[in-house]
Amino acid sequence: MPDTHTSFSQEWETVKDQEALAMTMRALFTGLTVIMVLTVGCGKSEDVGGPAPVGQRAALEKLAQEYERIAAELPISPRQLPPKQRKVFLEQVFAASGYSYSATLHSAAEGGWDKGNEHAKDLAQLLILPHSSLRPEQSLSGVYSEQEEADLLKLEALLQ
Repeated sequence: MPDTHTSFSQEWETVKDQEALAMTMRALFTGLTVIMVLTVGCGKSEDVGGPAPVGQRAALEKLAQEYERIAAELPISPRQLPPKQRKVFLEQVFAASGYSYSATLHSAAEGGWDKGNEHAKDLAQLLILPHSSLRPEQSLSGVYSEQEEADLLKLEALLQ
């Protein structure tokens, strides 16, 4: 009669090994994704252009098109990236569209746009993407400059 305790122990070790391998593979995949996001944008300046016009449909469509194009190059959804890499991703999207993420954030935070305009609200939501749905273990440390943090506070107040 086979020793069931030994057989169970061996199976349990195999399961634990598979779980450890899966965790290692997820960590490796995430690390490679981060590297890919950072290298895709190498050589591109965030300040390619000025601010995207807040509330303008054509500008939002241009950003959406570049968002989809650049997102298609990633192995995971941009929303699954850590906050710093989400911001890098958005900087690439804005630059590819001929705009500057920081300049657009600053412009939107200054107000003066119609809060009822859906295109303006959609652009504002895009601007806060790096820290939206933040998980407890994630930090915003080093994600934004001081000016961007101040602009985000203003923008979020405008959205309320």
